[in-house]
Amino acid sequence: MTNTGALVVIGDTLLDRDIQGTVDRVCPDAPAVVLEEAAATHRPGGAALAACLARASDVSVTLITALGGDAGRLARSLLEEAGVQVIDLGMTGSTPEKIRLRSGGQTLMRVDRAVGGGARHVGSFGLEARSAVMTAGAILVSDYGGGMTSLPPVRRALVRAGSAVPVVWDPHPRGADPVAGAALCTPNRSEARTMALDIQGDDLRRTPIEHGIYADCGRRQRSPSRSARGVPWSRLALPPRA
Repeated sequence: MTNTGALVVIGDTLLDRDIQGTVDRVCPDAPAVVLEEAAATHRPGGAALAACLARASDVSVTLITALGGDAGRLARSLLEEAGVQVIDLGMTGSTPEKIRLRSGGQTLMRVDRAVGGGARHVGSFGLEARSAVMTAGAILVSDYGGGMTSLPPVRRALVRAGSAVPVVWDPHPRGADPVAGAALCTPNRSEARTMALDIQGDDLRRTPIEHGIYADCGRRQRSPSRSARGVPWSRLALPPRA
């Protein structure tokens, strides 16, 4: 029988902030431009962005993630406004933020908060999260190196689910290896080079891909991209919006 559950996205949430402004002078006490702030926008990033993009394509989406602090509360609000169901495992510390200072259509600087630094303890993978995985119609693991994909209960649940529904794994250089049984692995070029160490330069030869990424992604499929942006989306037969 075909599983008609939601698309479940599992992974690390970021909060993206864009501060837009104008630059018309240089700081008098340092070799730096002065950005006169005109507007600020906020949007979900990381796995939360993947969940929002899927939801915008008429897919019923549940995001399993870990949120913390003011940034986490804002990210959850934005997700719920987009129609994404959120299962928050909770975390100590704050949800990572990427803050871009922009002017004239260009990014002048990016300020990171809690991105890749400091230990953050993620809460337990409880009954609600386990039930969502086991009733999913498909699963996307969106790894941003925050540690969720290395949690043993998460990995066990993904292995079990992979025998019934497709599990697509978007890896990260600082993330965990895909679980056995993942249907598709989608590294970009630098991630593919990390996963299949025989790849050199721009030469994405077939043999190293076959023997490297193929083995790492559960002996099913792998789709490395020649672009740093990753591979194109494939439209799966997913359930419509609830």
